[in-house]
Amino acid sequence: MKKILALLFLVIATPAFADFTIILDAGKLRLSAATPMPLGSVLVLVAAGGDGSFSNSLSAGQYVSGNDVLLSLTTAPNSFKPFNNSGGTDETFNTITINTASFPGLAVGDLLALRWFPQISQTQFQSGTTPAAGNNFGTYNPLFWGNPNNAPDGGNTWSVPSPGATVNLNFFTIDSDFGGTQAPATGYAQFSIIPEPSTWALLSCGLIGAFGLRLRKKRA
Repeated sequence: MKKILALLFLVIATPAFADFTIILDAGKLRLSAATPMPLGSVLVLVAAGGDGSFSNSLSAGQYVSGNDVLLSLTTAPNSFKPFNNSGGTDETFNTITINTASFPGLAVGDLLALRWFPQISQTQFQSGTTPAAGNNFGTYNPLFWGNPNNAPDGGNTWSVPSPGATVNLNFFTIDSDFGGTQAPATGYAQFSIIPEPSTWALLSCGLIGAFGLRLRKKRA
């Protein structure tokens, strides 16, 4: 009887899905064509949420928007990593583990994307820092950038693997040290965080008020 109870407890205590691990090799990652990305900048993983697309319309305070899912959590330190040059010039090599127990709705085969924030360090991310208006970020998934398949640089497909799996996600631009298939611009942090809607509303009200005051002064 005790053995049965022990087995039942083990089944209940075991997560429905085992964590999966990503061996990431990506480069060149840069802030822009002229500016390299600071070492230590945070790298996070994003899931598409089942619709096969990724939103890059982020407001201040957001790492994802729409139905995209941020898989990197401050409570799971191995789920986000710092940018490094260990793979070559502007090429990062990292091992990322995703805690699937935190995402019960995550489905095998859902698309994955790498997202990087040059103005936010790994340490800042872990302490709860969020993107500010004007910050830059980059997003990469092969299909998002129009590739005909989801693993153009070899390795495994950029999608959620089977529970407990370890997979290789590769992303190489044509100007990387050992060559690749992707245009250099895909490695730039070419998207920007926009102000929160409330900020835009306040700014608009301020501009309208200033314009009205100017008209009154002119008429006077």
